[in-house]
Amino acid sequence: MEAPLTNVQRELLKLFALDVPEEELREIRQLLAQHFAEKATEEMDRFAAEEGLTAEDFERWAYEHERRSTGGR
Repeated sequence: MEAPLTNVQRELLKLFALDVPEEELREIRQLLAQHFAEKATEEMDRFAAEEGLTAEDFERWAYEHERRSTGGR
């Protein structure tokens, strides 16, 4: 059984039922990407604040994989 469409999927289907020029389609995609990137950033900021994380913590994590052993690879 397939899951029903979400409210976002229904709205996007309405939007993409329109025949728009490629340039406008690229703009729409960019707007959607920007929206979800902002939401992800907001959520990460909230998480960091709740956990008391600092910019230094994120910097350290960004390079943490470089210090791990690769198991002889």
